[in-house]
Amino acid sequence: MLKDIANTRKAAEDIITEKNITDDKEQEYIRENIRDFYDRIFVDKSIGISKVTANISGSIQQDRNRITELFKRLNDGGTKLSSYDLVASVLKSFDYRMEDFLDSVSARHQDIGIDKDVLIKLLLVLRNAPNKGMMDLTDEDSSFVINNRKRIEDSLDVLKEFLKASGHAKWFELSGKSSIPLYILAYHIFNQNGKTDKDSEFPKMLAWLKISLLNKVFKRGCGWDPNVTGIRRIHDVMKEHKGMSFPVKELFRLYRDRLNGFIDDRLISSDRLDSFDMDYMFYLIYDKVKSSARVEDKDHIHPKSLLEELGVDPQKISSIGNLQLIVSAWNRGSKNSKEFGDWVKEVPNQEAYMKTHLIPDDSALWYSDRFDDFLSARLELITETIKKGL
Repeated sequence: MLKDIANTRKAAEDIITEKNITDDKEQEYIRENIRDFYDRIFVDKSIGISKVTANISGSIQQDRNRITELFKRLNDGGTKLSSYDLVASVLKSFDYRMEDFLDSVSARHQDIGIDKDVLIKLLLVLRNAPNKGMMDLTDEDSSFVINNRKRIEDSLDVLKEFLKASGHAKWFELSGKSSIPLYILAYHIFNQNGKTDKDSEFPKMLAWLKISLLNKVFKRGCGWDPNVTGIRRIHDVMKEHKGMSFPVKELFRLYRDRLNGFIDDRLISSDRLDSFDMDYMFYLIYDKVKSSARVEDKDHIHPKSLLEELGVDPQKISSIGNLQLIVSAWNRGSKNSKEFGDWVKEVPNQEAYMKTHLIPDDSALWYSDRFDDFLSARLELITETIKKGL
């Protein structure tokens, strides 16, 4: 009743009436008790404490497991904790040092997208258990981490160095994309004793990362479930080449055998760009992740309405070669349905704009009657940008 009406006086009067309480003192007791009950249950802050009796004759680990099990059961009836909270509770029950490891390492590497959830999954990959369930952790998993702590931390430092050097740190920090590449790269570095030769290994790691992201290897619909079959198959190849040079050729061979229409670094050409991941291509063009806020629009360089009037193929109109990221105010204001050649003359600092958006220099191509030539020229410029470092 109190939960529904949140009125202690009305609840008390209803009970007094229902029970036909006529004694003044008894009525006052009821009012006070209901008011106190409401305060204790709904107003006052409190901490619930559950007790687990230790079995001194048994193992300490059995008691820890019982505590963890109670923790999970209590959580099922109250505020749901994150998967990390539940998994971390299991790991910490095996070794108290896991708490400091998880907290300190995730805090140090959040800037490359390694939060606590990602870190736990990464540890399982290093342990050669990429598809192991989070709630199937054992004491051996915890011991593996504690015994290899320095090597793991060194590996993640090298991973961060690689991502920053290759320009991919922000891709993983801001975009919320798949973390599978982080697991695989960390696995390779870890099995080279937490370090790797930058001159020989970084180029191979970069080629694998770029080609995998372009081909949507870590997205559903590419030919496998990335989080199940994908990570297992890639890990199998990595395990076969543990401690050796990064197996980029072998991984590309796996992709060719398993995935739909895989395009490796030798086959990248302007006529194939539209089969690649568009968000990642924008990242390579602009060296940043598209903002989640409506600050930038994905805009047709040559206006869609003008090209439709000319009967241009819709696939060409929305090709990556005719798309750019510009501020919303431009797209919805002065640029709207205007010939690109006329609009671009009004752009402040036109030279910087042309360079940023990879616009062909030939001004004759800036008008819709030369759209096909513009598209071919810009696709070539994008292709050159994408192939850098491969």
